Amino acid sequence: MRTRALSCCIVGLLALTIQTATPAQDNGGLHFLAAVNEYYGVEYVPPPALPALDVVFAGEPIHLRLEIGNGNFSPEALNTSSGSITRAFSLQVIRVPEGASTPTLTVETAGRIIGEAENDVAWGDDIGIPPRSRVVFKGAIATSRSAIPGVYEVRITPNLQTSSKLNPLGTIVRYEIRVASTFADEVEVMRRHMTREYHHDNVAAAEAAADALLTKYPQSAAAYRIKGQLASTRGNRKEAIEALGKARELLATGTDHLWRAQQSNDLRRTLTDLTQRIDAIAKNAPARER
Repeated sequence: MRTRALSCCIVGLLALTIQTATPAQDNGGLHFLAAVNEYYGVEYVPPPALPALDVVFAGEPIHLRLEIGNGNFSPEALNTSSGSITRAFSLQVIRVPEGASTPTLTVETAGRIIGEAENDVAWGDDIGIPPRSRVVFKGAIATSRSAIPGVYEVRITPNLQTSSKLNPLGTIVRYEIRVASTFADEVEVMRRHMTREYHHDNVAAAEAAADALLTKYPQSAAAYRIKGQLASTRGNRKEAIEALGKARELLATGTDHLWRAQQSNDLRRTLTDLTQRIDAIAKNAPARER
């Protein structure tokens, strides 16, 4: 799966509000970090209300990664054989909108060691964490379509048995829930779905999502960007150049008015990025494709 979104997709740092500035494995000792995973920013709607850093539309899950990082130069251990994963991480509400239900956290039992040597692990095993490595589990906070909009702030606390003291490095998650009530909201939700499929390497689904977005909003430069990237991956350079060129035209002329309304300050960088992508594809294309 692609873990980083394209810069032209105005992707944030997958931050959905973690209070940390350094990776869990960079500070020595054992550290715990709760961070948002698979967040693709906003393009067609305003940024979130502070103190939230990110926007979630009602019905979208909030994907998390839960990391136990070993910053030491010696191995550490995580004992998961004696407890259920449902009790391994607790979620405490710091603030939610009035009348909102308490968010709930679910965690997958499959995890992965990330470092010099990477391998899959499963909850229930005694997990060794090599030096300068981390074990990552995926979690999610579900939101319903009837969720009350507003800013949410929660703390995720580990209840884990580890070989050394586990220090919290980042535990607070802040996000804003919105209800998709305008045309721009609906377009944004479709863009996110398309981008998510693309970054999960679901090629057919991403192509279908891009086509659906263009049916809804034919001026979407984001859809043409994805179609261009997909064509490039297939080796169809001519189609890729045409799609990326269309994306550049829609932004340069202001035809993608929803994007220009929110991202005008980023126009120059985005156009430069698209031009560089087009030039790179054209440079490598056989003469008959130019």
